[in-house]
Amino acid sequence: MPLLIEVAGIWATHDLDQTLAEKLLKIRQALGVSQSALVNRLGVELAPNNISKYEHNLNEPPTDVMLAYARLARVPLEQLVDDEMELG
Repeated sequence: MPLLIEVAGIWATHDLDQTLAEKLLKIRQALGVSQSALVNRLGVELAPNNISKYEHNLNEPPTDVMLAYARLARVPLEQLVDDEMELG
């Protein structure tokens, strides 16, 4: 059953046991931004097509990018990388 969570001050639904890719997508959707805009919000040097690769579980983001996601979403880094921890 989906749960209602808050990410960066925005409420969204999610399922339990989310993968990193699902969490990264959920963060971007909760922020309501494009992949290009997310790169700017993250404040890291990154090609926008990498966001798509992360969200589709084709590549795993480097630590600095995961840390930027966690800071942007205002969640501990552990919540992003631990599939058993829910986001929010």
